[in-house]
Amino acid sequence: MGDAREVWRGASTARDVDTYFAHYDKAYGSVEGPATVTAGKALALAATPPASGEDERGTSEAQV
Repeated sequence: MGDAREVWRGASTARDVDTYFAHYDKAYGSVEGPATVTAGKALALAATPPASGEDERGTSEAQV
């Protein structure tokens, strides 16, 4: 995360949605799955990521 700090800052100060997502996509690419699980455990958060295609509530994005 430290390596992507400036890129995250660019997302936080973006003046339009396209610029925001350009920074967001680049910064999020630096996030490692195992590191986020370790951090989540340290913060007493859920450590099991949702299954592919599910959001945090466990519901499929495809459902209407």
